[in-house]
Amino acid sequence: MNLNLSPSRLGVLLVLFGWGTLAAQAPPGPAEPAPSVGKADEVKLDEKEVERIARLLSEYEQALQVQRQPGVRKATKIKEQLDEFLEKIAAQGRDPLKAVTSWWEIFSSDKYHRFEGRSGRWNGLKCLFPDSLGKQLPVIYNLWVSSEYRARTSSPTVLCLHPRQARFSATDYLRQFWSTRELQDAATILVAPEFPDGVPPDGRWSDRASLYATMGVLGEGVLPPKYNVDFNRLFLDGYLDGATEVWGLLSQLGHVFAGAIIRGGAPPENTRLEDFTNVAFLLVGIPGASLDPEKADALGARMRALGIDVTVANLAEAPQPRKERDAFKEVEAVVPALLTKRRNPYPEKIDWSVKANNTRICFYVRSTGEVESEAIKDPQARKKPPSFQVSIDRAGNRLVIQCHRILGLVISLNDRVLDLDRDVTFQVNEKVVYNGKADRKFHRLYDSFENSGDWTRIFTWTHEIEVPPPEPAPKPEAGTPDGAAKPADGAGEKPPAGKEPPPGDKPPAQDKPPAQGKPPAEDQPAAGEKPPA
Repeated sequence: MNLNLSPSRLGVLLVLFGWGTLAAQAPPGPAEPAPSVGKADEVKLDEKEVERIARLLSEYEQALQVQRQPGVRKATKIKEQLDEFLEKIAAQGRDPLKAVTSWWEIFSSDKYHRFEGRSGRWNGLKCLFPDSLGKQLPVIYNLWVSSEYRARTSSPTVLCLHPRQARFSATDYLRQFWSTRELQDAATILVAPEFPDGVPPDGRWSDRASLYATMGVLGEGVLPPKYNVDFNRLFLDGYLDGATEVWGLLSQLGHVFAGAIIRGGAPPENTRLEDFTNVAFLLVGIPGASLDPEKADALGARMRALGIDVTVANLAEAPQPRKERDAFKEVEAVVPALLTKRRNPYPEKIDWSVKANNTRICFYVRSTGEVESEAIKDPQARKKPPSFQVSIDRAGNRLVIQCHRILGLVISLNDRVLDLDRDVTFQVNEKVVYNGKADRKFHRLYDSFENSGDWTRIFTWTHEIEVPPPEPAPKPEAGTPDGAAKPADGAGEKPPAGKEPPPGDKPPAQDKPPAQGKPPAEDQPAAGEKPPA
């Protein structure tokens, strides 16, 4: 088994691009989602095998950090040991590349990476992150880590967005909404960034300019190198306009978060609720806020109709400034239930719209390009954003995909999505575009994790497909509403019995439809922007 390991972990912002979430008493390693109906039992590695692979990978990467010849020789030797160990497991009839959730345990193991962070309150920490144009944005953030945190167990993490319009700081937010021991233990890790400096007064948390910095706290150099973060239990929490910005972040990163707490912030106009079908919600209606109790009830009903997991907990009165803690006491009892939710990184159904380069990926599917709205003639179709809907057909071992304004897709698979021992089929817009075998490769598994830092991105096979263009409709003829030629006087009458119809009554031949033009080329990322992997 040739590993073909790349030389180092790239360490990009782990959840921003996604190639790019209970308690401390849980066993080592992340818990996996419940198996789907009809899915075969997954191959598993035992605890000793997990620890040995984690240790060898850690030693391999450390050896590669030494650029001189001794480091290269040591890395080569470790690579051979790892190669032999994986071959030994495979010889027992347990292909390690099929053990998807065991690799979660490997990459989140403290044998693979030493987590040196400790519990406590760390206020005013500072880090720098480049925005989409490369400008360095300083971010001040507050970190609260429960005394229940254990490095050998991945922990749920909540990213809290304070309101900008209410003279609320990040420290205020933690004190008002997460002050009790029960809430802190349920969350384990709380991160509350101050709004990035250097952003215009009308700037927002979800603006492209500050998105890197907002999410960067969860990325390379801040949390994961120090703390064992559970990527299946990442949550968002926001209050008032901070809650409205939670909607914006979820619209761009809906595949990253397991759940969200929305405190009085209504979604922006034209928000596509279908983008949130794999996120759990706690909606808190607040009298006088943009999301008041009446709107929260109505929004919750609309979301439930789409199959979204929603709990509504309304306040009877609007909280007084600096007394939010008292007003939200009843809501506190509901929050721990949300924090037990787990994201399924390989969901059975995906419904996602593409809004920009950084929103092209959703779980195991990525768009390679979209049709510009100007190229769509149908006014109604032009209004709909580019989107794709994916569902897993386990009986047929296939992905059934519907696309609108999508040029192509990259599908990343493992044995939790489809059975890669069998032929796999991709059906796009009622057409089969691929049917054949999948070729598992370890370097794909390793790279998909390495390029994101997210240990749930374990994919052993990747395939790119083109979306077949829609069938062109026949060009209608002028003359009648349905496009038929206008009949001459007397046309349509039956000829007398025994007589042939007069010549010239045949309808004219239909014109051929115009040739299908080439779709516009994929838009390029802005200068200085690192595109999604």
